[in-house]
Amino acid sequence: MAQRKRHDPPSTPADGSRNYDRLVGRDPDRHYVFANPNDETCGVEAYLAKGYEIEQLRPGGPRVPGKRTSEGAEVTSLNQVLVSCPSEDRAAEERTWAAQADGFDKRVLKDGNIDDPLRGKTRNGMRVGVDPRETEWAQPEGA
Repeated sequence: MAQRKRHDPPSTPADGSRNYDRLVGRDPDRHYVFANPNDETCGVEAYLAKGYEIEQLRPGGPRVPGKRTSEGAEVTSLNQVLVSCPSEDRAAEERTWAAQADGFDKRVLKDGNIDDPLRGKTRNGMRVGVDPRETEWAQPEGA
């Protein structure tokens, strides 16, 4: 008798490559982070100070699949606590970070006294770049 071929569905976690990081019941208007409860500098306490809230198990709320705990308990995965904030707050925070980075670039790069090969500048003021003839093969047709 010939062996039957096995047909398993592909493993596709929603939030990453590890099944224990998956969340079900997510609110699309919130930003979620698993944070370390034992780290005062950048763990749960730091997120709470920035306005995040600790997620608790509730009907229809976020949870880690396969984990059984009572309602009202903190949502955890590998001893990390789930915290969340509104997506608008996170987007505003990212805009602030981008503005700070742009301001830093303008201050540092304005006098040309720094090597910045990523932007094609060196200390002697010479522009460094890639000759387009070297990358013609990588250009899409008609570009």
